[in-house]
Amino acid sequence: MLRACSSRGLARGATRAAHGSGWSPRTRTRTCTTTSTASSASATAIVQDKQKKLERVLVTTPIFYVNGSPHIGHAYSGLLADALARWLRLEGHEVLFTTGTDEHGAKVERAGIDKGAASTKDYCDGISQEFRELFEALGTSHDDFIRTTEPRHGANVAALWERLQSAGFINLGEHQGWYCQSDEAFLTDKQVADQGDGKMVSLESGHAVEWVSESNYVFPLSQFHERLLEWLSANEKVAVQPSTRWNEVDAFLRQEKADGKPELDDLSVSRPRDRVRWAWPVPTDDQHSVYVWLDALANYLTASGVKIPADPDQAVSWRDAGVDRVIHVIGKDILRFHTVYWPAFLMAAGIETPDVVFAHGHWTVERTKMSKSLGNVVNPMDLVAAYGVDAVRYSLLRNGSIGADLDFSNEMLESRRRDELINTYGNLLARCTGKSLAPDDAWPGPAANTRPQDSDLASNHLSGLADVVGSHFARLEFARGAGEIMDVLYEANRVVTAEEPWVLRKKLRQDPDAPEADDLRAQLDTTMYWVLETLRVTSILLQPIVPEAAGRALDALGIPAAQRSVADARRVGDTSLKSLTMQRPKKGSVVLIPPLPKPDAQA
Repeated sequence: MLRACSSRGLARGATRAAHGSGWSPRTRTRTCTTTSTASSASATAIVQDKQKKLERVLVTTPIFYVNGSPHIGHAYSGLLADALARWLRLEGHEVLFTTGTDEHGAKVERAGIDKGAASTKDYCDGISQEFRELFEALGTSHDDFIRTTEPRHGANVAALWERLQSAGFINLGEHQGWYCQSDEAFLTDKQVADQGDGKMVSLESGHAVEWVSESNYVFPLSQFHERLLEWLSANEKVAVQPSTRWNEVDAFLRQEKADGKPELDDLSVSRPRDRVRWAWPVPTDDQHSVYVWLDALANYLTASGVKIPADPDQAVSWRDAGVDRVIHVIGKDILRFHTVYWPAFLMAAGIETPDVVFAHGHWTVERTKMSKSLGNVVNPMDLVAAYGVDAVRYSLLRNGSIGADLDFSNEMLESRRRDELINTYGNLLARCTGKSLAPDDAWPGPAANTRPQDSDLASNHLSGLADVVGSHFARLEFARGAGEIMDVLYEANRVVTAEEPWVLRKKLRQDPDAPEADDLRAQLDTTMYWVLETLRVTSILLQPIVPEAAGRALDALGIPAAQRSVADARRVGDTSLKSLTMQRPKKGSVVLIPPLPKPDAQA
């Protein structure tokens, strides 16, 4: 079933069964191409155009490697993808949002041994479950959680291998080069350096490398050099975002050897079975294991429901599984695998390349790189337990940046929670839906002679807010979008302070027949209407970031679930709101952000 639109029921992600895709495949006949599925050059403006046709969009996180427990960087990848998926659904698009775990490779086998696991499978089961629990705690709305050890995926990997081999793109040969066991990748001479003691290391990761010469199956990556450059430069250079990451990939592809030929070398896509046992076997040669990255990247096809025919003459497309657009959200450390290897594999298989690959920066802790040895690795599960899910979601997305590396501190999280979610957003909601200002639980209507443009809130702040926020969200700039929303909420708080509606209400109670009563009532109703309208619009737009808090706010305002889309946020000044009834708690005021647990409860 496709996930579309929004409702309160989507506040927490109900994870789809591990063995079932979230799509209803459509059958259609088409000619297979290897160009991007994007039909528009504005790929970064995914949902900016209000008239843009609705699409079926695949949004993915990377699948997370199970050589260790989840940390804040994994949480951030999941939240970025989740917020984008929620935004696309609010725009009316059908979305399949997938995540999961990457569980093969010698490094995983070693990690299981180091942890004293009964078996590698038991080790993978445990770490994979930790990731499931993390995303459940964060309330992500993913439709499928895939594991690369699942039989459904193994069958697809075998079919992809046979398809590439039958088409002549995988052949057995002697492969030699610098091999990094930690990164499970061969590196070129330019990607390694002598660290001064005669030992060679990867320039990118700092891990040790060794010279290896062995019989492997090889993929002719160098043949795709020009096509990769064409893909990268097509559609106004938006295949890789942000632009700094695009520049990195472009520079990598344009490296040249001493003879002037491209630096891009052919890629070993197998490992000897006696060296890497914990992997899918090569389907045509049981002496070799499938390279972990060919296995891992194919998860996107498996999770979306694309069934790969082994016959290269049989066309295959994302659209066979109902996918119109493919968007990957990854960390910058796996940029090359997703923007060089992955599109090349797809080109060779005759499948469309991704539309956009977003690569975000890394998190540090108080300006220091996270490290187990330093003891500063942030456990996101601990954060959720201590501060609540919406505070964690909001602070990470509000302080994050798609381009730069990011820094975390508890003070940052506490400040965003207190100053913006509670003092700015929550207190405004509590005041304006309280019994003193809304005694009848009803939305007031603005004065009959008051137009939306007569309100500063409407003309200068609410008008066009949905489109401004959407332009940021579509580029994963959630910090900037949230900043725009907070600016409007700051202004609404200022208006309430300046207009003092509680004073107007008191004057009307004291003398409802006073000569100025009609003017006072018009002033009160207009003020309250536009402040409540501000809360309605901003709460709709905040749903991708803080789904639970925004859902509580919209419930309190009496906004039906069917009226919480981006289209509804664009209808500023809708007079039909006068018929709505607020849903206030019987006792006390609306609590948008629950109080922190007591210290003994956190222990």
